[in-house]
Amino acid sequence: MKNDIFIVIACVAALVLALGQTQYGSAYDMSYLDNDSFFQAMVTSVEQDEQASLEQDVQASPEKYVQATVEPEQNGQEFSQQNPSLIPIEFESILWSELQSQTTTEPTPSPLKTYPNLLEAIGDHPKLIRLTMLLASDHLADVRSILASYQGPLTLFAPSDAAVVRSELDQLPNDMMKATILYHMVGRALMAKDIRPSQIVDTMLTHPTMVLLGNDVQGHAIPQRFKLTKRNGVVEVVAGEQRSWAMDVDFRCDNGVLHVVDEVIQLPKSVVDMASSSYLTSFVKLIENAGVSTDTLNETPDTTFFIPTNQAIRNEKSIQSMNPAMLASILRNHMVSGVHYSVELRDQEIIPTFTATQALRIEKKNGALKVGGANVLWTDIPVQNGVVHVIDRMLIGST
Repeated sequence: MKNDIFIVIACVAALVLALGQTQYGSAYDMSYLDNDSFFQAMVTSVEQDEQASLEQDVQASPEKYVQATVEPEQNGQEFSQQNPSLIPIEFESILWSELQSQTTTEPTPSPLKTYPNLLEAIGDHPKLIRLTMLLASDHLADVRSILASYQGPLTLFAPSDAAVVRSELDQLPNDMMKATILYHMVGRALMAKDIRPSQIVDTMLTHPTMVLLGNDVQGHAIPQRFKLTKRNGVVEVVAGEQRSWAMDVDFRCDNGVLHVVDEVIQLPKSVVDMASSSYLTSFVKLIENAGVSTDTLNETPDTTFFIPTNQAIRNEKSIQSMNPAMLASILRNHMVSGVHYSVELRDQEIIPTFTATQALRIEKKNGALKVGGANVLWTDIPVQNGVVHVIDRMLIGST
């Protein structure tokens, strides 16, 4: 039923766009649309119909459904389990299997047609109604122009309607909304078959207050990056703890390629905000005790941070007797100039830290990564001025 409704919506949207092209002379100038009312009315109607249909089905056949809950987050905070979802019993075991093991399901292939540009491909896709709504906004006119006429080429990892709703992308301030969409664009064409098992890609996001990675040798701002992975043919965008699966892939356009993903990739935070909102709060306390300004860490461009877990810092008893100057020196041991994602680090490579006399040896073996003798527990978390890797012990001396 849901697919049928979206097909109807897509047809209506296509008709409106065609009429707009006839009346206004351009399929890309969507300013004639009321930014919210037309599409919002359609989507709201779909949601109401789907909810009513679901409620009727539950009342008619309650034995078909189970109450599904979400596992609490492992961050020490209670997780609200109000309003559990309803999932048909026949799908429960499939869902659990998907969550517990690597999926082997191939993403939906694209049609054989080639679109004139990415903007038309977005408007033609039944899962991108909400993104089409957003792109009709005046404050995204330059993004619309990029999608319609940029000759890069580009790859767009376009968030689905459900992803836009979950993330509340349409509720963001204008500059954040624009930056988020640009963060989903890669400045080259990437077909799914060409994506490697793990690779780092440059996005189109170079906002001067959201990306602090410095300039390249030509003086151009270095863009923000994220990691792509591919296993069993399934492509994912990975940005730290965020993962977004490419559900529909390889929609070819004259100026690039479109993939539809199931989550919005949030913009990277500052390194201090990232640590404050996770299991790295002891590192933030270490910064305070060292008398180091958080602005210094947040605004030092082009930096790799090796951040110990809270437990790792608790285990290092020697720091309890250190004065602020000594703690500041220890802190610099965990910072390296340059943005080094895990796939770019080489076995036995020696990289100097911000402490002039200290350097760290990289060890890579059988998929495991060590730095300065510490195990890397979590890799490749983008932050505004670089990347974070989480380690299991503090880096006190030279290794």
